[in-house]
Amino acid sequence: MSISVRPGPTTTVTVLATPAPAPTVTVTAKPAPAPTVTVTKAPATRAVPFVAPPPQEDSSVYNANCDAARAAGVAPLRRDDPGYRSGLDRDNDGVACE
Repeated sequence: MSISVRPGPTTTVTVLATPAPAPTVTVTAKPAPAPTVTVTKAPATRAVPFVAPPPQEDSSVYNANCDAARAAGVAPLRRDDPGYRSGLDRDNDGVACE
């Protein structure tokens, strides 16, 4: 008996290799530290009464004497008036050439 071998159909098997899954990486971030708050008590304050500075004599207006102030029509002169100066206020009451 003789057996004859005939070539049969060819079967090609392709094996696809699936890559291994990538490793899972878990990153846990540390929370930022809370800001440091420092509370400082303000120093105690106390009220100080306001004292007005003495009025400045206006040197842009000059009266040589009370007769000149009267002749200019500005007499009597008060401390806040231009031309007032302590040299014209004999009794130092704030009114010159009275």
